[in-house]
Amino acid sequence: MIECLCSLTVDNPIIAPALAAGGKLDAPFLNGVAIALDLAAFGDREHILGEADRLARLIAGLPPADRVERIYLPGERGDSILQARMREGIPLPQGTWSRLLACAKALAVAPP
Repeated sequence: MIECLCSLTVDNPIIAPALAAGGKLDAPFLNGVAIALDLAAFGDREHILGEADRLARLIAGLPPADRVERIYLPGERGDSILQARMREGIPLPQGTWSRLLACAKALAVAPP
């Protein structure tokens, strides 16, 4: 259903072409969707939030598969990467760094 909401409605199907191509697209243009819901329209807001928290705790408590460090809930992987990059910086491939240095030099900008 999410493919229908965020891909087909903007005339940019992704899953069907990937499946038809054997599971890989060379240069997919990805889509996204944001949905805002008033939880109170579906029942007691606090109860729904409590159940979502309970579900998150139970999923996080499941044993991970072999060679898997942990189970991440939606957003947790990105949050952990953000924290690491805030501490350690954003890793850049050497080629990208070299091109940035060349641009800085051409513009007479001192690199960090």
